[in-house]
Amino acid sequence: MRYTAIYNLCIVVSCMFEIYFALNFFQAFHDINDFFQSKVKFFICYFCFVVMNIVVNLQQNSIFNVSFAAFLYLFIVFSLFTGDMKSKMVHWIILIFLGASAEMIFSLLQSLPVDVPVDQAFENEFFMVSGMLAVKLIYFLLLSIVKQFSRYSTEKLEWKLFANYIIIPVATLGIMFAIPYVRRGGQGNTVMDLILILFYMLLLLGNVSLFYMFSRYSKIKEQQMMQEISKTKYKEMKRHYDRMERLDGKHRELIHNIDHYLRQIGIYAENNEMEEIKRTLSDLQIEFTKGEQEIICANDYLNSILADFKERAEKEQIQVELFVEAGFKIEFMKEIDLTAILGNLFDNAMEAAKECDQGKVCVTFFMQSGGALSVMRIENNYKELPQKKDGSFLSTKKEQGVHGIGIKNVHRIVDRYNGYMQQEYSGGVFETTLIIPLS
Repeated sequence: MRYTAIYNLCIVVSCMFEIYFALNFFQAFHDINDFFQSKVKFFICYFCFVVMNIVVNLQQNSIFNVSFAAFLYLFIVFSLFTGDMKSKMVHWIILIFLGASAEMIFSLLQSLPVDVPVDQAFENEFFMVSGMLAVKLIYFLLLSIVKQFSRYSTEKLEWKLFANYIIIPVATLGIMFAIPYVRRGGQGNTVMDLILILFYMLLLLGNVSLFYMFSRYSKIKEQQMMQEISKTKYKEMKRHYDRMERLDGKHRELIHNIDHYLRQIGIYAENNEMEEIKRTLSDLQIEFTKGEQEIICANDYLNSILADFKERAEKEQIQVELFVEAGFKIEFMKEIDLTAILGNLFDNAMEAAKECDQGKVCVTFFMQSGGALSVMRIENNYKELPQKKDGSFLSTKKEQGVHGIGIKNVHRIVDRYNGYMQQEYSGGVFETTLIIPLS
């Protein structure tokens, strides 16, 4: 073959895209195993898969190529990704089917015979190499459409955004099909053919990277929106806790003034004014009822959060155990940050516990290392095994689109205070521990 170098380069580029397409497709439906969460480890695996794919493709054996690709994709989905075996098999079959469909669509559009070897089916090398790249673009388009329509996919764009994007790869595909038929030079190959093939490669790379940027932009906008919703939610919760704190203050003031009430009752008793005693006791009972709130800890704001959580949990028939060590310090943390952290963690604990027959949440706050560290520990039982994504546990909330946003906010706030957060589970108990140094 006269253009061996450029052909081999196309093989290398095609193999790189094939493995990338497979990894990206599986990643839209499955989480990466914890061992491969590191970008370095993931890149090393990608590089090894690409090398193996290149070596096999350079053998020029179509049956061997197809068989090895199917085996390699199966190995990738079962070794690098989490999920049940059934769903992995389904997505592996879809990937193989879409790859074959891309080849079939190209063959039909080009009216190529199916019983003739690839290197003999084309008029010349330029047609063959440009055809290889066109097939990869068709393959990429099919994968993108499947990910867009599947309700299980995490790689989705807004419909308007996807409609605007899809114009570019369709136009690119049209150019790839049209140029071989309008090019000049007859059957011979020219330097311009090589330049065109290099631009084909750039077009394919540009389409893939553009879709990646569109999807990243869509995810960032969604996360920003959810963070704004979370911020608004926790500001409202803070106002609620502020009101509870004011009530708590009135309650404490009432307790502080109890001596005056008792002294006045004593005066009425000395004068045998029974009606006045009854009226004072009645007023005192009303005041206590108005300001009634359980005293859990010395910090008024934290007390309001814990009291509200206990009340909400008990309405859901969830057993709650609260312990705040005397001298526990959290005053250094902003109230809106404390609200966001505990609001997220308490909500997740309640969502998981209420699915159990006997839901239970244990909350323990204490100081460690001689009072240098504030430790918050929340334990709850669960029914369904917790799921991970991008190294973080997902919440059990039923709302679509909110998975992981709250936990990411908690991590972000804890990091801001130079703290540490750990989540683990065993024996049906999920435990979250926050360790925050006193600033």
